[in-house]
Parts: sequence; structure tokens; C-alpha cells
Amino acid sequence: MRILTALGGNALLRRGEAMTAENQRKNVRVAAEALAPLGRAHQLIISHGNGPQVGLLPSRRGLREGRRVSARRAGRPDGGG
Repeated sequence: MRILTALGGNALLRRGEAMTAENQRKNVRVAAEALAPLGRAHQLIISHGNGPQVGLLPSRRGLREGRRVSARRAGRPDGGG
């Protein structure tokens, strides 16, 4: 069986954790260990879930340039959370 899973958002950061590469690596390791049995028994496809890590990239760029970036421009077509 082919199984598709997306890791992002809560799989990479726990509530209240700082958005650091170290925290995300630690959490993705936990997720990968949980998914490993599926990968041994099935074709496992892992994708990034386009969580806050990806959505914040454009807004960080805008903040560095000294201007505000709306949620819509930051990659959220619905403009919401």
C-alpha cells in the first residue's frame, strides 16, 4: 500500500516551543520513529505539510525589509489561521 503523510506544524513544533532548527529536528526525529514501522511495511511518502514554517518565510522577508506583510501575501490564500 502507498501511504502519503505530511509533516509540518505540530509535527515539527510543539505548543510553546521556540521555532528553532534544533527543536524541529528533535520533533521530526520523534515523528520519523513513529512512522518507521509503516515505512517498513508499505511505500511511505513523506511531504512537508506547509505549516507555519513555510508560511512565515515571506513574512520574515517583509519584516526584514521594514514593511508589514498580510496573511494573504504570506502564503495563506484564505488570509486566516
